[in-house]
Amino acid sequence: MAFDLDLDKINGGQLMEKYRYAALKVLANCLDPAVSFKGKRSITVKISVEPDENRNVLDVTSDVTYKLAPPLAAVTKMTLSKDYSTGRIHVQEYGSCIPGQSSLQDYGTDENGDLIIPDERVGEMIDFRNKGRGGN
Repeated sequence: MAFDLDLDKINGGQLMEKYRYAALKVLANCLDPAVSFKGKRSITVKISVEPDENRNVLDVTSDVTYKLAPPLAAVTKMTLSKDYSTGRIHVQEYGSCIPGQSSLQDYGTDENGDLIIPDERVGEMIDFRNKGRGGN
């Protein structure tokens, strides 16, 4: 039995256009570094055929769906503390925003690329165990 049915021409070419769109989405998802390389992606082409009672006219419905891998979860660390005098809870993401914490980006560099440390005692050993108790 022979028949002439070209998928490129179904519904004026819309089926193939939807397939190409889905294929581009799936391939872009495979290349996205914000998405795990693991996990299957899929494209489903569905063609439904329903004949009339005389069996000489067909209602043809076509659809293309696709499934992508989900984006990777964003992970961070936060500090949690409570001000017992006010009862207020504080939460902050780790980074240079934590009071008392500094970052290398806070300091400049000289012409050699060495950090410029704004302390007159550069090169001196600082004993933090005795800091605040008369130590250096």
